Amino acid sequence: MVPVALVVQAVRRENDCVANNRSRRRPDIVHERPKQEWHELLDELTKARAGDNVTIELLDGEFGDEFEAEGMPLAYLEYDEHADEASVGVGGRDGRYPVVLRHSIKRPSAIRTDSAPPLLPLAVQFVGADGSQTLVSVLPLVEER
Repeated sequence: MVPVALVVQAVRRENDCVANNRSRRRPDIVHERPKQEWHELLDELTKARAGDNVTIELLDGEFGDEFEAEGMPLAYLEYDEHADEASVGVGGRDGRYPVVLRHSIKRPSAIRTDSAPPLLPLAVQFVGADGSQTLVSVLPLVEER
């Protein structure tokens, strides 16, 4: 029997988020959307994905990432130009989640997606004016046959 050497490599996980690490941002994967498109983009996404399961994750390079909601039905995504606020609503669709829970991003400085137009994204990253980051991931429901 020939001895097999196992090489263990230490992997350093950088907890830098996409928004703070421009050198690692891949332009073919992360697409920054112009502010004038935010309202329409989020409205289209709401119309196409309402009811699909979403995860809302707060990304924090210092304290780590934290789930705010996981596997809940999407109620809406919106951007209000007058209040300069983006919002994500989940729940409120059935008896399991009778109340809509709302997460707000005040004065967002950027919205990034995992796809470019005309494709609708399945991941949306909101960057707040204070540097806070919220990642909303959509898992489309699969219809049973």
